[in-house]
Amino acid sequence: MFNMTTLKSILAFVLLLAAVHFSCFYFNERPPLGLLYGPLLFLTVAKSIKKGYWLHYLPFAISGVAFSILKFKEQDVNAGPWENYFLLYFISVGISLFVYSCLIWKSNKKNIAKTEGISIGQELVQLLAYGGLISSLLIGLLVLKKKWHATDFGFDLNWMLFFLLGTFMLLIGIYLLCYEDKTAISLTAKKEPQQCFDDTMSANYIETLDKCVRETDLYRNPDISLDMLASQTTIPRHHLTRLLNVYLGKNFYQYIAELRIEYALGCLKNDAGIKIESLAYECGFNSKTSFNRYFKEYTGYLPSYYKTIIHHS
Repeated sequence: MFNMTTLKSILAFVLLLAAVHFSCFYFNERPPLGLLYGPLLFLTVAKSIKKGYWLHYLPFAISGVAFSILKFKEQDVNAGPWENYFLLYFISVGISLFVYSCLIWKSNKKNIAKTEGISIGQELVQLLAYGGLISSLLIGLLVLKKKWHATDFGFDLNWMLFFLLGTFMLLIGIYLLCYEDKTAISLTAKKEPQQCFDDTMSANYIETLDKCVRETDLYRNPDISLDMLASQTTIPRHHLTRLLNVYLGKNFYQYIAELRIEYALGCLKNDAGIKIESLAYECGFNSKTSFNRYFKEYTGYLPSYYKTIIHHS
């Protein structure tokens, strides 16, 4: 679930960072603050902070040390050491923005798919990722122009970067001031539509559904569909969809996959010699790959490793 409180805290820090970054340009200072945007924004889509997360800030730390040394030893910013620093810094920022924007876009896409909707916060993060990609392109052009004296592109690259940074500062500020956590609430409300049957009927439906799929092993049919399940259980299709989504908290594919994995667990415990690929097809999966994916989601282990654990414990 997208944590709106965490998102707002991180974006507030990013806004503060951008303001400091702007002031540094005003006073003609060039600390490597651009290397912080990617790691900070990546936090908004990261599922958890792992032990090695601090490594994301290593490029900033190294550049910061280099900046401090040059600031102390060489006052002339037009000198050779400074030119080398600026070149490496711009290249690093361009790569950082490109890589983190791609990671954020990919991770945010998965989050949106899981929630079956999109909040204002997610839209903003997605927009910032697109902005990061555009910025990385502009920085690449800037490096070409300054180092290899590429042709004039017809517009000021520095001002384009300032404009992008200012625009995103404005958007972040508007979001922090004008949008409360109600965006997350409205998203949840969208995911949980009003019930069209009471608790008694839902209990009867669940009993009918469970009895049908387990007694007939219908879930092991590789061609099973929502329509087929509705027909076999005599539960109206729209009632069945709502039953799964609202009362059981899962979609049709998750429900069937969990039944198949439960069946697979029993087979692995009772038959030490069973082959994983054969088991995948016996459960109803169309490939070993999909079986492995759902098995790991359900148990935390790959089938082959789980098999080793239970028969050597």
